Amino acid sequence: MPDRLTISLWLKVWDDDRTLEAFYNLLKIFPYSKTKPGVQTVTVQPLEWGEPPAFEQHFAIGASPEECLEAVRQFQNADCAYQALVYWDVGAVPLPVTIIAYGPDFEGRDDEQGHIDLDIGMDDPYRASRENIVPIVFLMAELPKRLPLRKRVLWAESGEDVSELLTRSVQ
Repeated sequence: MPDRLTISLWLKVWDDDRTLEAFYNLLKIFPYSKTKPGVQTVTVQPLEWGEPPAFEQHFAIGASPEECLEAVRQFQNADCAYQALVYWDVGAVPLPVTIIAYGPDFEGRDDEQGHIDLDIGMDDPYRASRENIVPIVFLMAELPKRLPLRKRVLWAESGEDVSELLTRSVQ
């Protein structure tokens, strides 16, 4: 049964300035797809998911992290979430990844949940071959080197142990 995978990150200090800074730095280190580089869409979600977006911009060609930061900076607030749609290559296929950085006052978020989530999609493509888990391994290794993190977790929506799931894929 396919399972959705997410990487959750906890910042050492969680406030609206550091949330936006971490979002920008994550966009700088993200291993973008060669065929769909850059940020495709950036969205600012105020207050909670039930509200309409305060801002959304689609980029015909992928935007740089600097362009994204410039686009969302005017909406910086502790009760906003910043969302970017990007792609990375899994095997020879570009797959979407949604990056969401939550302000500390965004409805439904607290210190028990991740401050930043990367929805990397369903697990099927990653289980197809050993090479397909390389983007996950690379990113999980790079994150603590480049971001002030307290914690990082790769988890499956079903609650299944992701390490076991991925181990089965490389055997």
